[in-house]
Amino acid sequence: MFAVNCTAEQLQQALDIINVRYLGNITLVDLEQTGKGIQFSLGVKDSNGPGVLLDSRRRRTTSACWHAVEGFIEELLAVAEEAEVYSDLTGKWITKAGGNRQDKNIGTEDRPLLLSRACDCNSRAQKAIERLILGPVIFRTKKKAK
Repeated sequence: MFAVNCTAEQLQQALDIINVRYLGNITLVDLEQTGKGIQFSLGVKDSNGPGVLLDSRRRRTTSACWHAVEGFIEELLAVAEEAEVYSDLTGKWITKAGGNRQDKNIGTEDRPLLLSRACDCNSRAQKAIERLILGPVIFRTKKKAK
């Protein structure tokens, strides 16, 4: 990714905010100040920890998942409102006005896999909910008044 109109300190501040959700597992990789901006990637410290991107065969990588990247960009835009981030994945600029949350198929034709599903964020959230709530959760709908 490539960011302009922000500082390395603001990138670190956004990282610190999202790392509350990911237990400190997300890290800035290959951080390099260039003429007009900052080149960087998001990775993970532990590939068995939260926020890990899975490849098309569902193997753990050293990259941060779609949810972690999305959250990082949102926090960066909150910290540095004038910031703009170029996403190598989408080939587009992301600003406060929009462009984030671009999903993409990273699988094959035989085995499609959306980037937003290439992690275990949802299963980790479900396990956390199950630890908090004992017994089954039953949702009921309200009856309409006549």
